[in-house]
Amino acid sequence: MEMMVDARSLPLFTRLRVRVMGSAHFHKLDGLEYLYGRCKFHGYYLQYARGYEGKVSCPECHDLRSGDGPQPETAPNPKRVI
Repeated sequence: MEMMVDARSLPLFTRLRVRVMGSAHFHKLDGLEYLYGRCKFHGYYLQYARGYEGKVSCPECHDLRSGDGPQPETAPNPKRVI
């Protein structure tokens, strides 16, 4: 379960903790620990902790990097001639 969260629905203490610490505990469900996180481009999101260190990352940014989401139009990169 990964989802974007409206900032107005989060308590002030949770928003401050996410800003300072990088993430804030939400709850455990089915053995997975869910955390709030914040992306400077997309806002707040809820995601389960991943990896050995239990980090979270923005699902919207992940979709853009992996090619699953809409791709921005980019100009072709000209090759540099030496």
